[in-house]
Amino acid sequence: MRLSEHRGSVVLLNFWATWCAPCRTEMPSMEALYRAYRKKGFELLAVSIDSVGEPVVRAEVEAAGFTFPVLMDPELFVNDLYQVRVVPTSLLISRKGEIVHRLPGAKDWSAPELRALIDSLIHQKA
Repeated sequence: MRLSEHRGSVVLLNFWATWCAPCRTEMPSMEALYRAYRKKGFELLAVSIDSVGEPVVRAEVEAAGFTFPVLMDPELFVNDLYQVRVVPTSLLISRKGEIVHRLPGAKDWSAPELRALIDSLIHQKA
């Protein structure tokens, strides 16, 4: 998958791992965000940096009922490309494909200030 495939949409690119407790805490609010905004020009891509293998990650994602795309980066290629040093880290990418916010650490994506940020990006022209 290429990020350029999502140009024209606001993208939340989230780096996480199954062994990361804050990541696991954050993910239910990411799912709620995805469900609320996916039909409004928003995409959420979660990038797992796990080295345990895709079956382990997929099993956890399915057990939790997450519906957003989960991509695998066990060699940390994408992680290093975006210079992620802390998990979780989320990047908010504008409709133009520009990183407009780098948000290290777990977030509550139901927080009004984060929803307002997403809304403002969605309402910007590409």
